[in-house]
Amino acid sequence: MQESRHVWQAIAASLPEGARFAGGPLEPLAGEIYPSEWHLVERNAPERIRDFRAGRIYARSALGELSVPPLPIHAHASRAPVWPRGVVGSISHCAHFCGAVVAFERDIQAIGFDVEDASSLKEELETIITTDSEIMRASLRAPYNRGETAKVLFSIKESVYKAYAPSTGSYLDFLDITLELDWAASCFQARIINRARPSLLGSRIINGVFGRTALTVFALAYRPAE
Repeated sequence: MQESRHVWQAIAASLPEGARFAGGPLEPLAGEIYPSEWHLVERNAPERIRDFRAGRIYARSALGELSVPPLPIHAHASRAPVWPRGVVGSISHCAHFCGAVVAFERDIQAIGFDVEDASSLKEELETIITTDSEIMRASLRAPYNRGETAKVLFSIKESVYKAYAPSTGSYLDFLDITLELDWAASCFQARIINRARPSLLGSRIINGVFGRTALTVFALAYRPAE
């Protein structure tokens, strides 16, 4: 519970203007899912049902911070949440934490949220996630070892994808973007370098914030309304 509180505080302090967040343990103390939501996961494994339930409960709590009344949050074929009209949002979970970030589209046009365990990225995954030059740049001022730094890059790229895909109807591979990190300010800039991929709302730059607690890495990518 203490780690969940630390993660919640770190994310809440990092939110861009207009965004709202709710999150906590994978077993929320209160709340349930709607029958129409249950039908989406009733045949899934217990762990998947647990994660889904937590995500929907926290998402409704975050929507409540926008004064959006409680309602079922269904899913697209891609399993991405179907948000109320005029709302953008993102849900993520790891082994011990789940959370949801939402905003009105008039304030933030696209948003992506990711949370991961703060373990090192498996070495065999590094070449899938990043390049030598990218991780070397990131490692120059990083307060973590190479594997832990690679996990931060992984989480950031996941958040960028979650902001990008719903708005474009397209996807990004990990190597389709390159990152520049400011460790002191806990912020990043992602650039879409694969010219075959469409821009995000007219820009190939996506900014965001990231952070790390004792057990958790998180990242939030967003495109403010102009």
